[in-house]
Amino acid sequence: MTRISLVDQTQHLIAQYLKSGDIVIDATAGNGYDTAFLANTVGPHGHVYVFDLQKKALTTTKSHLATQGLNHIPVTYCLSDHQHLSQHIAKNHSLNIKAIMFNLGYLPGGEKTMTTQPESTLIAIQSAVNLLAIEGCLSIIAYPGHSAGVLEFTCISEWFTTLNPLSYALKRISIKNTLRPAPEVFFIRLRR
Repeated sequence: MTRISLVDQTQHLIAQYLKSGDIVIDATAGNGYDTAFLANTVGPHGHVYVFDLQKKALTTTKSHLATQGLNHIPVTYCLSDHQHLSQHIAKNHSLNIKAIMFNLGYLPGGEKTMTTQPESTLIAIQSAVNLLAIEGCLSIIAYPGHSAGVLEFTCISEWFTTLNPLSYALKRISIKNTLRPAPEVFFIRLRR
């Protein structure tokens, strides 16, 4: 039996709530896979904001979008920590964000000591929740399998339990039967 990756599962889940013309955010560019998914989904009438602290991540993301034939999609690249994401969103886009994706940890193929941090990530996800449109959704993939990710995962797990299920549809997805702590998806959708 083929196991579908958590990234693929997350993209499939997010896709159910998106349409052409939506405004979305990739809060952690990485190598650009979530950005490409979002750009392809919202199309040329939508808008994608993409964040990363590392210039290499944004350069790789730009290149990936061009390779995928998506360089005609409106994208705003922000060389910034995700904790500052609300400062980079156009005023007319605020509260109209339909999806925000976080894929935490370190840049695949990059320096593994440079990782997302619990303090800035908690600020970022709280800010992100406040930017969501009604029926907008947010996903967080957290990785407790490496030393820097354990504390971040714990902080996100605790924060997630504080969300009111009357205001938000909440879901957690994890991979079962692994030898080491497996990544987990935290999914939040703002209810009407």
